[in-house]
Amino acid sequence: MRIGIDGKVISPRAGGIGTSAFNLVRSCLRTAADHYPQMEFVIFTGPHTCSEGIYGTNCTIDKRFRRIESSLLRLLLFIPRGLRAQHIDIFHGFDHIGVPLFAKVGRYVATVHDMIPLLWPQWVTRKHRLVVTAAYYRLRQQADQVIAPSEATKADIVRHLRINPQRIAVIPWGCDERFQPEGDPEHFAAVQQRYRLPAQYLLFVGTLEPRKNLITLLHAYAMLRAEGRGEDLKLVVAGRTGWLYADIFETFKTLGLEEEVIFTGFVADGDLPDLYRGAQLFVYPSLYEGFGLPILEAMASGVPVVTSDLASMPEVAGDAAILVDPHDPEAVAEGMARVLAEDRLRQAMIQKGLARARRFTWDTVAQNTLELYASLA
Repeated sequence: MRIGIDGKVISPRAGGIGTSAFNLVRSCLRTAADHYPQMEFVIFTGPHTCSEGIYGTNCTIDKRFRRIESSLLRLLLFIPRGLRAQHIDIFHGFDHIGVPLFAKVGRYVATVHDMIPLLWPQWVTRKHRLVVTAAYYRLRQQADQVIAPSEATKADIVRHLRINPQRIAVIPWGCDERFQPEGDPEHFAAVQQRYRLPAQYLLFVGTLEPRKNLITLLHAYAMLRAEGRGEDLKLVVAGRTGWLYADIFETFKTLGLEEEVIFTGFVADGDLPDLYRGAQLFVYPSLYEGFGLPILEAMASGVPVVTSDLASMPEVAGDAAILVDPHDPEAVAEGMARVLAEDRLRQAMIQKGLARARRFTWDTVAQNTLELYASLA
């Protein structure tokens, strides 16, 4: 059985999708070598594919399309040619575009990470919305199996794409083992200096865009300080700028938080564990997530979490986080204040978070994915 993988998004530049694709492929190669010797993998690289650490006697790196940036062109014209040339039996698409739109070769698996272009079209560019929406609807004809990272995302797929629930497998993402409560003090000191981190801080990690709800977070943080709670804690916002981010910085200035909020910009993947470890509290008031991997990363790092009560986030957090209404800055501020004021609650959340994060491993994700491939043979 030959498994084709579109490696275009296997890259830190692709955010959470890139991280999940990298960890899944690496774990699948390792697990398949031990338990599915009949499976061979072919990864079709793109311009930003990170193949370092992805290797094995059961894996071929196909670079024939490495210069093709456009997902649409790759899946319309190039990937189908590669599938035939490599005699692929099952193709797995990780990108939002998913699988080839026409000229089907073998069986197709598509991971649908979220339904943002359909649910929140104002949060994406017009071009992205049109391309992804067309690809979503094509999944009904082309995909033999769809993978969703959460039950919430599966429900959205069923509701909006009308795909039979039996064709959708829920396989939650895993949490990388490098996220731990303890780390190298020297590396942490270097990270602290690199990103100008204060001694104590609240933390947000994610792309700066409307969906992440940073404007509400800034208002909640300003309320917290105005009430004299957490006045010794700065807010660190870690992540690159995305779509429609200007209002975030305007709010930041309007609230007079120039000396209290630190925007780090993009944080290198190797620096993320120490960034989490140094935080007193992780706050993630996102309005919508297909999964919400930063929640688990913070928990695995021994940091209590306040997050939204919407979409997949309660499903990921379980009873290990404080859930708040992300539309209400007062509710977000109160959630933060509770954790900061009640040490017993804080310690209980840390222990619950560590236990919760341990339930999500990439080895389990790989095993479930390989079983899915095998069922399509």
